[in-house]
Amino acid sequence: MKTPTILATILAAALLAGCATVDTSAVPVESPRVCAHRGGRYEYDDNAVGGFVASLKAGVRGYETDIRETVDGELVIMHDAKVDRTTTSTGDITKMTLAEVRKLRLKKSGEPVPTLAELLRPFAGRKDVWIELEMKSHQGDVDAYTRKIHDTAASILEPGTFAIIGFNPEHVQSVMRQFPDQKSSFTVARPLDDRAIADAKRYSGNGVGTFLKGTKKEMVDKAHAAGLRVAMWMINTKEEYELAKSLGADTVTSDYPVRLLTELKK
Repeated sequence: MKTPTILATILAAALLAGCATVDTSAVPVESPRVCAHRGGRYEYDDNAVGGFVASLKAGVRGYETDIRETVDGELVIMHDAKVDRTTTSTGDITKMTLAEVRKLRLKKSGEPVPTLAELLRPFAGRKDVWIELEMKSHQGDVDAYTRKIHDTAASILEPGTFAIIGFNPEHVQSVMRQFPDQKSSFTVARPLDDRAIADAKRYSGNGVGTFLKGTKKEMVDKAHAAGLRVAMWMINTKEEYELAKSLGADTVTSDYPVRLLTELKK
């Protein structure tokens, strides 16, 4: 895929954002919904605005991304603490200011590392999307960090179109404590089990993320009975999607979201 210039990406994002709410609720979305992992990191670039925009234009309506806080308290999009893997620079992003982050360029696309607000603007006014905002690292007060994430997302996105998720119980509990009506999710790096369900109910109250491999349908049924949405990852093939569907997953996360949707449509 030919990567767009930074200017082209910004223009595309602005056009997609528009000025009015886009209500496509009558258009069916696949079930379980396919979510682009970091915007589709193997199809475009890791956590690049251009990847999210390209996935949106290709019909993807679910997304997942990662949020870190700079030393001066700004929210930026980066999975790793170190910028070495995904950018042309080196260093720890949690020790950088926003001005320093602005100088970074992603390796494949040449795009800048976006802020949370910049990443979300292409989805402003849309009621047909689902975005999972994963909390990674914060500076200082955890409540201030989760509050900034919530308030930024709520100021741009339509109500009910995003969840704030994470592996860190402190992060997820902070969201539930401050915003009890906010959709959230506690994620575990293992198959779904009784402990994960209990922890998700305690920390989040309404969502759990888990591995596809090794998860049993009875566990998914237990999670649903406990009032939890179930997100599964990593689903990169049609066969894996069909397995996740048979288990009862509500969303599936994929490194190849456009390819997967194309296969499903066939």
